[in-house]
Amino acid sequence: MNISAWIDHHAGLTPDKTAIRFAGRDVSYAGLAQLIDRLASALAASGVRNGGCVAFLGFNSPEMLALLFACARVGALFMPLNWRLAGPSTSRCWRTARQHCFLSNRSTSNRRKPFAVRWAP
Repeated sequence: MNISAWIDHHAGLTPDKTAIRFAGRDVSYAGLAQLIDRLASALAASGVRNGGCVAFLGFNSPEMLALLFACARVGALFMPLNWRLAGPSTSRCWRTARQHCFLSNRSTSNRRKPFAVRWAP
């Protein structure tokens, strides 16, 4: 069992109940579970497996939280990077972590595609 099972459990019991309230937007447990499923499927289809690592650079958002649960679902480590770090420090984290992919927030005006993705070789 991993932490994503917690969301699935609540989505089954109270699908319409608000799971996340963020910046004037409510996300239900059912909506969060669907987002986690989509992200986990995309990670798995891209080769992220148990023991893999997904780096994330960006601000807090419902999508970032869903990515944490999606990583748990596929057995990967979620590695949030501090957006306040200077470029060289972030690059050092990127080079040494051996992550499978790097995701970052897109412009807040693009709500349909919340992440920009760069896959590690």
